[in-house]
Amino acid sequence: MNEIGQKLKLGETSTADAIVNILPQLRGHAPDDTLSWLVNELQGYANSIDFYQVNNHHLPAYRVVKGSLMLMNTSGNLTQLNHPFAKRGQYFLAAPIAWLEEFAGLPGEMALAELPDLTSFLGSGKGTVVCQFTKDQLLSLLAQVKEKVLTIIN
Repeated sequence: MNEIGQKLKLGETSTADAIVNILPQLRGHAPDDTLSWLVNELQGYANSIDFYQVNNHHLPAYRVVKGSLMLMNTSGNLTQLNHPFAKRGQYFLAAPIAWLEEFAGLPGEMALAELPDLTSFLGSGKGTVVCQFTKDQLLSLLAQVKEKVLTIIN
C-alpha cells in the first residue's frame, strides 16, 4: 500500500486508481465508514438527491460547488434549466471521482460535471443535467479527496 501512496503523492496514479487498488486490502482492516466513503468516492454518491430534498443529508460538504445548473442536449449544447433547483446556486457533485478527475483535465477555467441523480430526476429524455462551475473548486475537491486517501493509506 505504501507504493500506491507514493505513486499517488507523485501524481503517477489517479485517486480513482489508488482507491481501486487499496480497497480490497482494507476490507477487514478499516472501519466500515471508511470503506463506505471509499466506495462512494469510487462509484459516486447514489443518494445525492437528498442534498436537494432534506436538510440532514450526511453528504460531504467538500463536494458542494457554487455554479449554474444546465441541461446538455444530445448535440452538446447547453441551455438554462427551468426548475427551482436551478435557483439554488450550490450543487452536490455525486459523480465518481474518476469522472471528476477526467473533467479536471479538460481545458479552460470553467468545469462541467454531470449530475446523474438530477438527470434521472429532471432531465429524463431531454438531455444530461450538468453543473457549470469554476475549475478551482473542482481542483480543491480533488485535492481534499486525494489527501484523505493518502491519510487512509498511511
